[in-house]
Amino acid sequence: MVDFLKFLLAGHKDDDGKGGSHSANSSSSGVCQSSKKQRKARTAFTDHQLQTLEKSFERQKYLSVQDRMELAAKLSLTDTQVKTWYQNRSSETFITKIKDTIGKTFLSLE
Repeated sequence: MVDFLKFLLAGHKDDDGKGGSHSANSSSSGVCQSSKKQRKARTAFTDHQLQTLEKSFERQKYLSVQDRMELAAKLSLTDTQVKTWYQNRSSETFITKIKDTIGKTFLSLE
């Protein structure tokens, strides 16, 4: 349990010092070289898109399908890109709350 808490507080790092996982079949570009379906390149959101997504997330933590489609159209993104961004942002918020709670618990024990 303590190791898991240390893992959460420190953040996951691979041997190369970067977060995330890398498969043996990936090239330096991060695209899978196997016979599986090629992954789409990572989306580089513009500042405007990120600001709009963040403002939308502050107002509304969960989007209906209709709202998601409208936001995607407004930002010239796909529905899936908006959905994925929201999932990642929600996960980031959840993990930050856990880290804060764990940190406060450890401080109160000292």
